[in-house]
Amino acid sequence: MKNCILKWVLVGVCAAGLMHCQKPQDDSSWMPQILTAENNRGVYLPDFSYAGYHWGEDRLPSYEGNINVRDFGAIPDDGKDDSDAILKALAAANVLPNTAVLTFPPGKFILKKHLFIERSNFVLQGAGSGETGTTLYMPVPMKDMPLPEGMIELNEYLVKNDKRVKSGEMFSPFSWTGGIIWPRVKGKRIYPYLPELDKPAMVLTEINSGKRGEYQFTAKNTAGLNSGDLVKILWYNHDGAQGSFLKHLYGDGEFKIGARHWENPQRPLVQQIVTITGVKDDLVSIKTPLLHDVKAEWQTVLSPAEVLTEIGIEHLRIEFPEVSYGGHHLEHGYNAIYLTSVAHAWVRDIHFVNSDNGILSDDCANITIENVTFSGRTAHYTTHLGKVNHALVKNSVVDCPSEHALSFNSFCKASVYSNIDILQTPTLDQHCGTNHQNLFDNIRIVVEDKQPDLFKHGGAGYWKPTHGRYNTFWNIDLNFTFSEQAGDTVIIKGINDGPDARLIGFNGNYPLKFEYGPNAYFEGMNQPAIEVPSLYEYQLKQRLNQ
Repeated sequence: MKNCILKWVLVGVCAAGLMHCQKPQDDSSWMPQILTAENNRGVYLPDFSYAGYHWGEDRLPSYEGNINVRDFGAIPDDGKDDSDAILKALAAANVLPNTAVLTFPPGKFILKKHLFIERSNFVLQGAGSGETGTTLYMPVPMKDMPLPEGMIELNEYLVKNDKRVKSGEMFSPFSWTGGIIWPRVKGKRIYPYLPELDKPAMVLTEINSGKRGEYQFTAKNTAGLNSGDLVKILWYNHDGAQGSFLKHLYGDGEFKIGARHWENPQRPLVQQIVTITGVKDDLVSIKTPLLHDVKAEWQTVLSPAEVLTEIGIEHLRIEFPEVSYGGHHLEHGYNAIYLTSVAHAWVRDIHFVNSDNGILSDDCANITIENVTFSGRTAHYTTHLGKVNHALVKNSVVDCPSEHALSFNSFCKASVYSNIDILQTPTLDQHCGTNHQNLFDNIRIVVEDKQPDLFKHGGAGYWKPTHGRYNTFWNIDLNFTFSEQAGDTVIIKGINDGPDARLIGFNGNYPLKFEYGPNAYFEGMNQPAIEVPSLYEYQLKQRLNQ
């Protein structure tokens, strides 16, 4: 994408509120002060480098296929429904030891049924996302399929709470949930919508103490914990609207905290899936840094993770019919991939065409989504990172209209969008519901509106504020396509109730004026040639000593 960038620079660094931008004195590159130990003045910046498959330390694996759908009667380009043949091949792959690789040869296959992946060490593999590769054509929306296990509860929740759009129609259960390709732990609730169905989390042990950013905590009982175990750390708010964990999560500011934060105190507000690296006496070491402190009054516990691992979906074109978009929260369920309860998994080299939702995710950790493209008619989400931690989306293109071009959705944390081109209806969605410590990194955006709604977000008021502390924006380039007099200022309205955001290196081909919520940190606004174009890559190389 061609960038027409005029050089502008921030004079000074603001701590909060309103940011004005002025012309630079020179074109030299610059190092953000927030990265320099002698100059950062104690401004906290999370370490985002652990995002992705195997914490970014290993390349995604490559496998040869061992089950081919053609051997089970799926014939490309014959115009016939291949669903039953594909499901027979899936069943054969499921009984293979080691890694099962279900492959599709080049050509077009028709899939009219769900494809559930319910085991670890499984790869769904096509022959490429281009014209000579593999196309999975999905002509039937989920609304015309049997309602999958796990979605009945969501449907009951929508009816019970009379969730309707302004026109009076009932919310679609497929608006942010479900997919035709669906990795899942069979029988596990995908999200606990109805409190009356809640069961207490299985507790491995109580956690006594720990500090945000450290790699260890003390536990009441470490018997049964072993190096290599995948477990969940669960933080609760048992202290109502004034709970000290809420203060820790959101910091200071004049903003509303919604009632969902205390209405169901038996439900964790934050979960972090981690890998244990060592156990000695009462001390447990983990691979990734703690996202939060641990205090006795928060009653933080350790629970089993219950996830599938080493799942890949790759080298495919996933196409839906060219029908009109059903409408926001009225989606018909042209949903491609729904990642649930997976860790150390990947989606790569996929072209999504005409999807309501390209990739949805819940209850995941350390997933990598890379080299994906979205095109066609309007989508709800292109990529949705839901109740996940340490997810990485990189090297991708959004070239379709959408309600939310990129989304850190409810309960997302420590996740990254890096090196992304947004060519239509740009929105950097931070969905209400405790999303925090996430990174938009090295994003290039085409903007047609002089006053773009760049920070347009979703979420209900009962989950306010819009985001928690330390969401970070790094090296965001805005290419405005309207014609105005050179020097005209573009106003970028941010999030009024988003605390402690970090905004470093916004720039574009017009001068910008920014507004953002309480205690925002600004640096290098409208100053191109940042010396560190990707914070994620910089932090990863620093950690790996490369």
